Amino acid sequence: MLVVGGLAQSVGLYAAGCAVALGAGRVLYADDDPGRRVHAQAMGAESAAITAIHEQGEQFDIVVEAAGTGDGLEFAVRSTAPNGVLNGVAIHFADTTPMPLRRAYYKGLTFCTGQVNARPAIPHVLNCMTSAHLNPRHVMHRVAHFAEAPDAMIDPGPKLVFVRE
Repeated sequence: MLVVGGLAQSVGLYAAGCAVALGAGRVLYADDDPGRRVHAQAMGAESAAITAIHEQGEQFDIVVEAAGTGDGLEFAVRSTAPNGVLNGVAIHFADTTPMPLRRAYYKGLTFCTGQVNARPAIPHVLNCMTSAHLNPRHVMHRVAHFAEAPDAMIDPGPKLVFVRE
């Protein structure tokens, strides 16, 4: 499995951690941000820079696109194996986002995107949380009080958690 990290920082990291916790064979987290790669490694995933993976041309049966950019989506499509599944978990904020449909078509890949219906998945997520690999602290970069919100919200880390005073 490949996770293409980026703008949906914590979602991509949690995807990698869940895959490891659920016993996926190989989980590779690709991101050009070295800090996020360290978070992925803490949960048991392999990690590498996107540029390094791009050059190898490796393909995966399951790909999670958390990049949130047109280039990231194109890389994710290219990295999905024939008849593979590509799950887009990042919001692409532009009115339109280029999708290499010809490449996707010839590969016969399945593309899924959108918000998950989380309620049925909660028991599975809670089971994963008991795993040594899926510890939320591996993704959290800062815990702040609500009074600190104006300053904390501009922190670029992967997961900010607020607590009451």
